[in-house]
Amino acid sequence: MAIKLSPEQQKAIEEQKTNCPFCKIVNGEIPAKKVYEDADVQAVMDINPASRGHMLVMPKEHYPIMPLIPDKTFEHLFSVTQELCSAAHDGLLSAGSTVFIANGAAAGQQSQHFLLHVIPRENGDHLSMLDVPVKEVDLKDIDKLHNDLRTNLTIMLRNHLKQMGKPFGGEQGILESMTPEKLIALIEANPPILEILLTNPEEFKQLIPKHPQLSVMFKGKDADAIISALVKKHGVRKKKEAKKTEKNAEEKASEEERPVEQAEEQTHYETAAEKEQEKDQKEEGKPTIDDIARLFTGK
Repeated sequence: MAIKLSPEQQKAIEEQKTNCPFCKIVNGEIPAKKVYEDADVQAVMDINPASRGHMLVMPKEHYPIMPLIPDKTFEHLFSVTQELCSAAHDGLLSAGSTVFIANGAAAGQQSQHFLLHVIPRENGDHLSMLDVPVKEVDLKDIDKLHNDLRTNLTIMLRNHLKQMGKPFGGEQGILESMTPEKLIALIEANPPILEILLTNPEEFKQLIPKHPQLSVMFKGKDADAIISALVKKHGVRKKKEAKKTEKNAEEKASEEERPVEQAEEQTHYETAAEKEQEKDQKEEGKPTIDDIARLFTGK
């Protein structure tokens, strides 16, 4: 749902257009290698590509950031991007594609015209520029962010449904309308909840009526069947992982024992060969090692 602009904001955007290099590409004032064009969207080759086939996909109309793009244009933009990813895969035989968006200056957006980057990828291409560092965050901060996002998303969803003339049942209505399959997927997407369920299924079941969100999520659903399905599914997975770990440990132990066994076999072989040689020498009347030793010991 696009943000509605004030007259002052609209005027500022119109002024941006006059100096926007990507608007000039769309208008033909600046040359570019086009790979796709229709009434609303254009795609060109990046002049400083991160990889072979790096493309820029943009709406022809000037939108500085993603929230300003109308819904239909936004959907069409991503539809074109999907087709370009497929074209890059088939035409360049690429192993995959990275679709990159920098939405706003803080996110690294360098132009005032919203763009999508389609970057064909190869195994081992060493493109580390898109790596996101992992940081530790205080759980209290996560709870606050979660509450803020949930509140804002609920407001946005209510406004969107109001514009479409559809009723909004609130967050409770959304959770109640979940199918058992979607509920299972939601639990699997939350590792802490899944871990509690798998560690102690009975305790989790007792928690459902006491927890506000869990009670809404499981309302009208067979909690036993959902819990059993998750335990069965992830129990099998854990058994497979444990079996694989055990097999790897056995193989490692076997590799460590092999040199010792080989050394013992070699020693046994050498001892047997020496005894056989000594036997032959005695039969031939030649002095053996023991005969030579007696010369020095006098025994």
